[in-house]
Amino acid sequence: MSCSGSTKDAGRSSCWAGARALNELPREVAATLTGRGDLQILLASGPAHEAIFTGMAGDELLVRVVGTIDRMELALALADVAVSRAGAGHIAELTACGIPMILVPYPHATEHHQEANARELEGAGAAEVATEPGLTADVLARRIVALVDDGPRRARMAEAAKRWARPDADARLADLVAQTAGGDGR
Repeated sequence: MSCSGSTKDAGRSSCWAGARALNELPREVAATLTGRGDLQILLASGPAHEAIFTGMAGDELLVRVVGTIDRMELALALADVAVSRAGAGHIAELTACGIPMILVPYPHATEHHQEANARELEGAGAAEVATEPGLTADVLARRIVALVDDGPRRARMAEAAKRWARPDADARLADLVAQTAGGDGR
């Protein structure tokens, strides 16, 4: 996956993806951020939950709700910050695109692997971790605003994400499998 540059000067944007429990916060977050005309939120709610969020908006805040995002790299090319679960697929996309992120690990993931994923990225300087128990819309809104408003910190996090990313992981894995099977990987 590759991501192009963004149009961040036109306004800050946040890309939001995750499971339904995490998706219950955006309406309140949007209400908290309603006066921020320089922000936009893109909420990928999942197709089954899209109707729940229809009409979600703030006074000046632009909110777009979609069931799914078919071209995630295009959405992320415009994002300044992402709020997401910490599954391997989300992390691969976010790091390949160099997106600063607030990761909210799914608390019931097998052996807490999402927590481990999130903490790895936090340690690398690419993410903040917000655990779901006790996470409120006000706390999340404040964290989003703090990160969006801190350009130098976002730049450091973006660089850390790019350093951590392995966009060629599929080819590297295929080579390893071929080598292990006795082939030359080509």
